[in-house]
Amino acid sequence: MITLATEIQQPAYAGMSDGEIAAALNAVSASTRRAVPLAALLATAALNGSYAAVKAAAESEAAPAQVRGVCASVLVLLSGVFQEVNLDDPRVQTNWGALTQAGVLTQVQASEIDALADVPGRSRAQEIGLGTVTVEDILDARDWLAAQEAEATRRAAYDRIQERLINSPRSALARLQIMRHDGTPAPNWAEVLEWL
Repeated sequence: MITLATEIQQPAYAGMSDGEIAAALNAVSASTRRAVPLAALLATAALNGSYAAVKAAAESEAAPAQVRGVCASVLVLLSGVFQEVNLDDPRVQTNWGALTQAGVLTQVQASEIDALADVPGRSRAQEIGLGTVTVEDILDARDWLAAQEAEATRRAAYDRIQERLINSPRSALARLQIMRHDGTPAPNWAEVLEWL
C-alpha cells in the first residue's frame, strides 16, 4: 500500500482520475533489445542444436571455405572471449544470416537465438513491484493516505496539548512569582487555573 500511495502522489499523476492513474501505471512500455549474456546464448545454442551445427560445419571439409570461416567467427564469439554478445551488431547479424542462408542453422534456431535479445516492455506498476493496479487499488491507496494524514493531525494535536501541559505550569508559576515579588495581591485559584 505504501508503494502505491507514494507513487500516486508524484506530480505525473496530478489532475488524473483514478481510472487514468490505473491506466498510466499499467501501460506497458515498448520492448527493447539488449546485449545477450554469453551464458544464456551458449545455453540456447546448445539446447536448440545451433552450437553443434556450427561446430560441425566449421570442421567439415565438405562445407565451403566461406561458410567454415563464418562458423569459426561465430565459435570465437561463443568461446568466452566476450561476456555478452550484441545480436543487433550488423557484423553479428551478417554472420547469423549467412549461417541460416547456408543451411547451417534453421530459421527456427536463428529466431530462438535472436529472441534472447528481446526485453519485453514493462509497466510502471511492474517496475515498482505492484503487478496490475485497479481503480480499487487507487481508492484504497487514497484511503490509506487520508488515514495517515488524519493520524498525523491527531498526533500533532496531542503534541500541542502535551507541550501546553508541560510549559503552562512553568509559565503560571513564573507569573505567580513575579506577582508575589511585585507585591501584587495573591490571585484566587480560579484565576490561576485560567493561566494554564
